[in-house]
Amino acid sequence: MPSYLKILFSTLLICVYANLYAQRKSQAKDQGHHKATTSKSSTHSSSFDRKIHYPWSVFAGIGSCSYYGQLNSTKHTFKSLYYQLNIGLSYRFNQFLATQASIRYARIGSSDSQTGDVASGRIWRNLSFTTDIYEIAIYGMIDLFNFNWYRQADFYHAKGVYPYAIIGAGLLYFEPSAELDGKSYNLRSRITSREKEEGKFYSPISLFYDFGLGAKVKLMHFFTFGAEVTYTYTLTDYLDDLGYDMRYPLANKDPSFAGSIDGRLADRSAELLNENGQPIGRAEGNAKRTFTARRLSDGYFIFNLKVEYAFQSFSNFFNKRTTTHFQHGETPFHKRK
Repeated sequence: MPSYLKILFSTLLICVYANLYAQRKSQAKDQGHHKATTSKSSTHSSSFDRKIHYPWSVFAGIGSCSYYGQLNSTKHTFKSLYYQLNIGLSYRFNQFLATQASIRYARIGSSDSQTGDVASGRIWRNLSFTTDIYEIAIYGMIDLFNFNWYRQADFYHAKGVYPYAIIGAGLLYFEPSAELDGKSYNLRSRITSREKEEGKFYSPISLFYDFGLGAKVKLMHFFTFGAEVTYTYTLTDYLDDLGYDMRYPLANKDPSFAGSIDGRLADRSAELLNENGQPIGRAEGNAKRTFTARRLSDGYFIFNLKVEYAFQSFSNFFNKRTTTHFQHGETPFHKRK
């Protein structure tokens, strides 16, 4: 696992621990507040009888994504940036925990010419790809601190930055492709490796897990703005069309296959020319196409900027809102009699 992934995961664990500590501290404070308010007045309901006045929110996001896999290296992870778009629906259970469902379109890609090096032989391999990804996922949002603008008497006056941890899982559909002679070809159906030659084609559907960190601030009225950094760990090794068996098809030794579309997509080392203008070839260039005993998992980083709009219920989503005023000492969690 790359060092920055370890740092991200460690920070996530720290956030979860801090969240649990904040919850315990808040509960202790609420118990004291409940005893005080009960002795002073019977008109105030229990502070544990809480209600989030605006639990629902819709959001839209845009940002970048960066692939991590066999056609990349740790130091070049963020060299090939592509874009992603997402929309979704969120529901807040309390001031510490929320969940959201989202759909996302993302594109990733990389090439040996950008991220390879002579020592490893990857630059002579000369492979490249772009992959379109379609996700559907469910996430848990764990707030590091008390998400307290729902505890203030006036939602409009909320201030502060609210960091949170993100943990989720979902399903994705992907289609890797590559360009040849100015035309794009779907790689999944092409004989580009030894395992495909043996009839072992991979599925375009995979499960994935997400984890990361985010923070949001209040914009105006019921709008918030947030920034998130997450890593998507997939259960497939084929986002880049390269699996654990990266060896060239045996048919590449046949000139008729080597000159076909499949053959040229499988072995692109011949596109590189030496000083005399002659193809280098994979023998001379030592292009790296090997067999690994264990399966690896491709993944990608996502940087997301999103805007959320909070609302009370679907029935009043388009209704005009007005500021809700509360009695002295009352919070949005108190139910009036």
